[in-house]
Amino acid sequence: KNVALRGKVSQSSIFELKGAADNAVDGDRNSNYYAGSCTLTRDDFAPWWSLDLQQPHKISTIVITNRGDCCAERMDKAAIHVGNSPECKWREGVALTHRGHVSYLPISVKHFIILQEGSYHSLFDTVYVEATCMKLTQFHHICFLQSPSEANVALKGTAFQSSLFQSLGAAEKAIDGNKNNRYNSNGSCTHTKSSTDPWWRLDLQETYRISRVVIVNRGDCCKERLLGAEIHIGDSPLNNGNDDPTCGAVTSTSGGTTHTFCCCGMEGRYVTVVITGESKVLSLCEVEVFGVSAD
Repeated sequence: KNVALRGKVSQSSIFELKGAADNAVDGDRNSNYYAGSCTLTRDDFAPWWSLDLQQPHKISTIVITNRGDCCAERMDKAAIHVGNSPECKWREGVALTHRGHVSYLPISVKHFIILQEGSYHSLFDTVYVEATCMKLTQFHHICFLQSPSEANVALKGTAFQSSLFQSLGAAEKAIDGNKNNRYNSNGSCTHTKSSTDPWWRLDLQETYRISRVVIVNRGDCCKERLLGAEIHIGDSPLNNGNDDPTCGAVTSTSGGTTHTFCCCGMEGRYVTVVITGESKVLSLCEVEVFGVSAD
């Protein structure tokens, strides 16, 4: 059940009474700020929002609904941390265990974050919390603060693929920093042969905590080839990475589309893109992987 409804809330500041902290746990998922059910802080440094459930709970899920009338980007790159301190002093050294990440949250979309047992949580944000209309489930403490900086770590990795159609479509073309989505014009897209379960794999050389994976689809033709592609993240290259946990899948395609998948802090050394089925071709024009070292 949603134990957030019984907790005590606070936040770092308030822009106006309409944006009070308790609006995030009022049971109302209306994502229009002006309907009076969203929180809103001032534009200040390291804003936070906090919920105290009065006692530790075994944590299963946090569900966040973003603001729907504007400002969707303000929730980008928020990360959830778990700890046992009632004080939001991440920058002062209080240990908070990282458990989840909000790397990209479109307007009015609900974002599910799976967590583990703990008493308190902190949610770090790069900007401020105006964009939060929240339904928070089974947790003890949440704070919005600034997240560690992330980089496209794919650029430092090594790429492989199941087969090569021609040298123009080599695996490393997906991590060359060039987002040109035309296979022939600039030679910056990968291309496998037609085969069963074609795959592309990135070895990051070390384990990273990954917030999101971005894939650029081919734009000159063949957009449908990416449909059904799955993204796997983990530390095992066995079975071509297919046994690693799944971050997401491509459920719709259009030419030249950029697909962003929130991986919520999944950890792994290998990122694998695979399309299951017979007579399939895998072509990727760019793959970006954003995260921080897990060490």
